[in-house]
Amino acid sequence: MKQLILGLLLIVGGITGFQAQSVNAAVKITSTSITSKVDTPLNLKSLVKTNYASTKIKSVTLTTSQPVLASPQNLTIGVKVTATDKSVASKNLTLKVVANNNLKQRANMIYFLQSAVPYIKGNMSVTKAPALTAQTWGGNVNFSGTDKQNTEFIGHNPGVFVQNKQLKIGAAIKVTDAKNRAFVYHVDKIAVVNPLGYTKAGVDLYPSITTRGTTEHIVLQSSVNASDKLIVFAH
Repeated sequence: MKQLILGLLLIVGGITGFQAQSVNAAVKITSTSITSKVDTPLNLKSLVKTNYASTKIKSVTLTTSQPVLASPQNLTIGVKVTATDKSVASKNLTLKVVANNNLKQRANMIYFLQSAVPYIKGNMSVTKAPALTAQTWGGNVNFSGTDKQNTEFIGHNPGVFVQNKQLKIGAAIKVTDAKNRAFVYHVDKIAVVNPLGYTKAGVDLYPSITTRGTTEHIVLQSSVNASDKLIVFAH
């Protein structure tokens, strides 16, 4: 009789254990890459695919810093998916930022090639460009397309100025002011300088980069490497 009772307990225990393990599979991220357009809000919940129906997804959030959607480029981002059953999945994805043929003109923007770069007011005491925008630095930091002066804009590469290296002589750059008035400039000089503003040939370009001057023009500055800067002049 004792053996029979023990056998029944083992069977019941086995059935109970089997039932406890019979749960829904955890949420998984099935995407390996997602695509979003330049200057468009990144809607992760609609872009990231999972093995769960969308109605079962509570949130999709970034686990890395906010990506720069200023120009066509490929980025690596981290995302976390939380389901309504409280299961969680995290994964690194490739974010393909592609051209946007329907860019809408907005105030305080720089447009060139397929880039749409917002800018903020800065000054020459700033030691590092902001992560997600360009910033005025040298010249007249209050951009105006009618002041007959220079405004220098700084930005990161990789980042908002990643496409600066694609600019050629004659390329158009449109800048909008705080009132959304547009002014178009054309590239007429491109140079690489060291941190002191000298070219490899020893020419000092620092004054022409940073002073206001007496002609209407802009300067775009981005990194080439850890020390050298790419300087684009446009009038």
